[in-house]
Amino acid sequence: MADTVEELKIDVGCGGRGTGQDGFIGIDVWPIKTVTQHPDRYIQRDVVKDGLPFEDNVVDYALCSHVLEHLTRGDALIMLHEILRVLVPGCRALIGVPDLSIMAARYLARDEEFYNRRYSIGKAVWVGPSLADKFLDSILGMGPHGHRYGYDTESLLVLAREVGFKAEPIARPDIPACITPRDMSAAIWARKPVDGEAL
Repeated sequence: MADTVEELKIDVGCGGRGTGQDGFIGIDVWPIKTVTQHPDRYIQRDVVKDGLPFEDNVVDYALCSHVLEHLTRGDALIMLHEILRVLVPGCRALIGVPDLSIMAARYLARDEEFYNRRYSIGKAVWVGPSLADKFLDSILGMGPHGHRYGYDTESLLVLAREVGFKAEPIARPDIPACITPRDMSAAIWARKPVDGEAL
């Protein structure tokens, strides 16, 4: 019987708790001591400054969920370049972000319930004395490691294609469970082209 080679799957920007995805290696800047989910499959790394710790064309699948909004657009391009570099040609990344168009629509609809959400620990997700403050916090706030940029599906596709990915949107009902929460996310598939494939 031939040896089976396990797929190399990475969760780029998995967060301080580590990756919650089975079979993935989590990668983030947070110290290893903060990691509670699969610390044995976690690499502490600043991908923007130091790149991904893999050779070219070796990763079978990448996840980048609710990460790019924490970076400037220039740094997001650097991170996506790294993901593109390490992916095997023909393989893809799932990229998800808070959807700026949804956030704006909920603000314009004066959706107090949406903007008064709380985390499971009871802490408010977005803060501010008015709905406008909470809306701005959702885009450019959220504390010391908060958001630095906003995307909708169209601008996320433009970003991925600028790097060299073949990219297509994912319909909201089909967003996999790893993109959370569904009712505020934009998500795309970003595939590394095979040699000679037109962009």
